Order: sequence, then structure tokens, then C-alpha cells
Amino acid sequence: MLLSLKYKLSILLVMTLPVLLFGQQKVSISLLDQKTSEPVPFAHLCFENLKTGEQSYQITDLEGKAESEIHGPTVLAVSIMGYKTKVDTLRNTAELTIRLEPSYFDMDEVVVTAQMAPKRVDQSIYQVKVLNSKLIAEKGANNLSDLLDGELNLRIAKGGVLGSSMSVNGLSGEHVKILIDGVPVIGRMNGNIDLSQLNLNNVDHIEIVEGPMSVQYGSNALAGAINIISKENTRNKLLASANTYYESVGVYNAGASLMVNKKSHSFSVDGARNFFGGFSLPGNNSRVQDWKPKEQYNADMYYSYKKNNLKFRLDGKYFHETILDKGGVHKTTREVFAQDNYFFTNRLTTKAQLNGKLGEKGNFDLMSSWSGYSRIKNTYSKDLTSLEKLLSSDASVQDTTNFSSLNTRGTYSWQGAKEMLSLQSGMDLNYEKGEGKRIENKVQEMGDYAVFLSAQYRPFNILSIQPGVRFAYNTRYQAPIVPSVNVKLTPYKGTNLRISYVRGFRAPSLKELYLYFVDINHNVRGNPDLKAEYSHNFNASFNYENEWNSNFYGLELTTFSNIVDNQIILVQDSGNIYSYSNNKEFRSLGYNLKLKYSLHPRMTLTLGMSRTGTVSPTSSQEVNFKSYYFSHDYSAEFRYDLFKYGVNISAFYKYNGKYPFYYYNEDVVSIGIMDAYSTLDLSLNKSFLKKNLVLGIGGKNLFNVTVIPMAGATSGAAHTGGAGGDSNVGWGRTFFVSLNYKFGTF
Repeated sequence: MLLSLKYKLSILLVMTLPVLLFGQQKVSISLLDQKTSEPVPFAHLCFENLKTGEQSYQITDLEGKAESEIHGPTVLAVSIMGYKTKVDTLRNTAELTIRLEPSYFDMDEVVVTAQMAPKRVDQSIYQVKVLNSKLIAEKGANNLSDLLDGELNLRIAKGGVLGSSMSVNGLSGEHVKILIDGVPVIGRMNGNIDLSQLNLNNVDHIEIVEGPMSVQYGSNALAGAINIISKENTRNKLLASANTYYESVGVYNAGASLMVNKKSHSFSVDGARNFFGGFSLPGNNSRVQDWKPKEQYNADMYYSYKKNNLKFRLDGKYFHETILDKGGVHKTTREVFAQDNYFFTNRLTTKAQLNGKLGEKGNFDLMSSWSGYSRIKNTYSKDLTSLEKLLSSDASVQDTTNFSSLNTRGTYSWQGAKEMLSLQSGMDLNYEKGEGKRIENKVQEMGDYAVFLSAQYRPFNILSIQPGVRFAYNTRYQAPIVPSVNVKLTPYKGTNLRISYVRGFRAPSLKELYLYFVDINHNVRGNPDLKAEYSHNFNASFNYENEWNSNFYGLELTTFSNIVDNQIILVQDSGNIYSYSNNKEFRSLGYNLKLKYSLHPRMTLTLGMSRTGTVSPTSSQEVNFKSYYFSHDYSAEFRYDLFKYGVNISAFYKYNGKYPFYYYNEDVVSIGIMDAYSTLDLSLNKSFLKKNLVLGIGGKNLFNVTVIPMAGATSGAAHTGGAGGDSNVGWGRTFFVSLNYKFGTF
């Protein structure tokens, strides 16, 4: 009897042992580079149980190894920057070696800006540039101005009070749509968004769509769109981070964030403080500083809920900036004092978004946002003996201007079988209101309400054609029908040819129409009789990428041509009054060329050059190719990675060629030239604690560029008290150190 019982238990144990072993099993993972067979450290491993859906996470060590317990069939996803994502199913496996295929040119980067559905960069019908978090860290960039400064087809202009502005392909900043998570940024100064106000503390990456985006985004998108994508926690139950930054010129920054995931719910809060103590160029011993002190605060938060095929998200973003413009010293028999100006900027944005699937082939995205912007100027009289300050009683030197914007945008996308036909329809409703004593009649408003349609047709795998059209109603102007057509041809693997045309439209802003800014330093007036701008925009690009053994090669050539009719300009009349007016037209054309080489996995080198020609003809001028003034820029980027030791060395060089600018006195168009200059930045980043702690050190503007002569420039223009015929482009050579720490649980 006892023997029989033992016999039965033995049989049962033999039968159930494989089940027990398979039900709870330890698996050892080794990651190797497919090209070099070297270990791949600090890769992210995601394990998902096929039955329960439960997820767990690991990070490979310095030898590219990790261990985890699995319970039944489990899907393993391996991801790390520089390699293609690998997905495998683990069953009865104790040891597994995975060879990762390099993807140096970031073909796996997924973009969402202006897309019918999220797509890889190489599959997008638009020419899209992605600036990721790795580049942000390598450049030690604190704001969008820092990050874009040095990009080949962009020109960044910096100012001590008005901040940083840009031009793209020869077109100025009012022709570029800037968005944060798809929401347009409001608060343009002289037509430009101050790029130094757009903090990168909580940014995952930047998507730059080159070329006209007027069908998708309407006004202010003739030159393209820049979409700042915030970080989002998709896998950690808890993720906390803190960062500090110091720069020798007197920059002190700090920030922190906390992200929580619990089942279908996700929550995040982020805050940062940026401080700059101001800077004066050598020889300036006065109290008036060339670069004004500023202090900035940023606060972001979001809540999201995801269930099945639906996702709901609420966002709130707040920005506050204080700029101190110190005045010169005045002496009387009784006191020594100065007039100091304080500029306070506040920007608040709230957003609600719902997106998901409709059926098997449809997707929808509905977003509504409200943005508020205020700029306050207060003038104080400061006693330099007692250091007491008193608000000036002169109302003309005090000002508050408020702008608000309500935006509702919805899209529906449908994708047919084998992606042969894709359709998208959408609405874009925008309402803007401006208030203040510098606005005519104290209050003005404007609405722009549009629908847009586009269809992408792929008659062959190598050819995509996407026509589009936008119908709009503007409460101030008769908006035209805006058509576009984009063509993408992929004749060979790694080769893409893109061609696009858009008939663009830009309505004047409320400031251009109704601004009245008159004080001791300014006399700028809007013009309610302005006409809207119309444009013809042509773009073409060619991309080629290939690999041989451990060598990667890439070529990128982009050409463009822009013709803007009724260009809105600032004109000075005989009475030294500046007002907005319509010029006959403005034209730009040129090309950008980039060559890329990588010796995987350590070294990469990118060389670039661009040639941009511009002309702003008078009414009697016949325009031909010789009429254009051409500027030449050159750039070089070098990176060397030691993945095993978590070390990255980077160098960024740019030669900015002589650049033209146009200024207008009554009906005369004059051209000025900014001299050429070069910049060089170097940085080293070292990671510790499995990449949870990153130390960065480096130097910026190592050629010590500060002031660049501007031939033909006048000292005052619309804003008097400038630096004569010079332009401040930087505060000279500086050195920085940064420290970033993150902690997460799965």
C-alpha cells in the first residue's frame, strides 16, 4: 500500500515538474551588438506575461546581461538608443543571447507632428528633423534657443530684453508655427516667440517639420512647424528626477519632476527655476547691462487615463519670467537715483485631449486648449544710496498687455488595406483676444475657423501622393482656399525623394493691426489697413542612407523657394514714426546639404553646408537670380561614444556667413549686412549608477564671440538705445557643469 502510494507520488511529480519549472523560471539575457559582438549595456528590457498582461522591467549591466523570473509565455521587448527595437517570445528558455541590429540614423524615431498616424521618420511624407533628449544633454541646452543655435538651416538672433528669435530658410519667425504638445504658443514680440522662454527641463524631443505647413496649421506656418514634445511616463510605476546646471557667466538652474503610473492612470508634476545674473561686455562699466538679468519659473503637470483603445489627458503649463533692465545713474543735489524697468511675463496653458481608435481602420484626436499671456512693464525710481525703490507715478511708463487664445482642433484619420489609401479630415478653430492700453480701443479680437482635408494614395510601394486643402473663415480677412501637394518616392532601400508645394496664407496679427506703443524710446503703431500675406512655397529633399560592415553613410539634400506677396514689414516715415506696412513681396531660395558618417558603435561625424539667398524687391525692380544676396553657412558635429563606460564626447561647430537684413525708410528698401562669425561648443557626459546619474561638463562659444558688426545698420530702428551698428550675439566664452539624477520603480 505504502509502496503504491510512493509510486503514484513519483509519477505525479515527474508529470508536474516541467509545469512547475515552466510556471516560474529564471531566464538569463545577454545582449550583443550584431556588428561587433560587443556587449550592449544599459539597455531597457520589458517583460510582459501573455496570460496576465503583467509587466516587469530590467536594465542590462556593463556586460550587457540581465536576469528575470518569468511565469509562463512572456513577450520580451529590448530597446536602447542606437539600435532597432527587438521583440521576442520567451517560453521554456533558461539562457538567451540577443544580437541587436544597429540603427544609427534613428530610422526608428516615431513622429506625430502633422501625421495622419504616428510614423517612423523615414516613412513620413514630410521632411522631419528630430532633436532628441540625447542631443539636448550633449549641447547642455536649457531652452529652445540653446538647442536650435547651431542648426544648419536656422538663424538665431539674440537680444538682451526681447530674447531670442529665429529665421528658417530665409523666412522670419512669424512664419514658423511653434507648438508645445500640439498647442500653438502665444505671446509674440515683434512677430516672434522668444525662444529663450521655452524651457527644455521636461522635454522628450523636438520635431521640426521643414517646409510649408499651411494646410495642417494655417497662419504662421509658411516656413514650417516646430512641435515640442513633453516627457511622458509609459512604463514606470514611479519615476522621479532632479537636475542642476551652472554656467560660468552666472546661470544657475534647477528642476525636479515626479511621475506616477497606477494601472490605467498616470500623473506627472514638474518644476524648474532658471536664473541669470546679467552680463556686460568688456569696457561697459555703467550700470546698464548689455544682457539683462532674468529669472524664470516653469511648472507643468498632467493627468492621463487610458483604457482599451481610448486615452484621455489633461495638461497644465505655467511660465513666469522677470527681467530687470537697470537704468543709468542720475544725480541731483539731494539724491543719486536710477530709473529701473521690470518686465514680467506670464504664460498659462491648459489642454484637454481625447484620442483613440474608431473601428479597425479609424483613429480620432480631439483637443481643446486655452492659453493666456500677459506682459507687464513697471518702472521704478531707485534710490542708489538707501536702495529703496518707488513705483513711478508717470502712467506712460507703466503698461500691462494681455492676450488669450482658445484653440479647438480635431482630426479623424482612416487607413485602408495595405496603406494604399489613407484619408484625414480635421477642424481647426482659433479665437484670439488682445487687451491693453497699447491696443487700439483697449480691446481687439480675431477668429480663424477652418476645416482641412488630405488624402494619401500609394499606387505603388515606392510612391506616395498626398494632396490637401484648407478652407478657412477669418473674421478680419477673406481667407483663400489653401491647397498643397506632397509627393514621396522611395526607388531604393534607404533612399527617399520628397517634393511639396503649398499656397500659403498669413493674416496680420492683432499687434500688427492695432498696436500703439509710444514712449521716450518707442514710436511704433499698428495699421488696421494691412493686407494679408500670400505665398508660393516649394520644397524638395533627397535622403540617402547605407551601411557597409560597421560603416554608415548618409546624405541629405534639401532645396526650397519661397515667394511671399504683401509681406508685412515695419517702416519708418519722415517723422521717425514706425508703422506696419505691406511690401510688394519677399523671396528666398537655397539649399542645405548634410553628409553623415559613422563608424559603429563609437564615432559619428556630420558635415553640413547651406546657401540661402534673399531679395526684397521694390515696386519697380525686376527680380532675377542676380538680385538675390546669398549667405553661406557651414557646420560640423562630432560624437564619440564609449557605451561600456557610459561616456560621450561631443563637439559642435558652425560658421555663420555674412547675412543680409532689410530695413525700410518710407518707400526705400535698403539692405544691411551682418558680418560672419564662428562658434564652437564642446561637452563630455558621463553616466553612473546604470545611467541613473549623468554628469555633464563643457564649454560654449569657445571662440569668445560677443559683438558682430552690422554694415548699414542704424543705431535705433524702432527701439532706440541699441548698440550702434553692432549686434550682440553672445556673452562670450563660458563653461558649464550639469548633474541629472533619476530614480524609478517598475
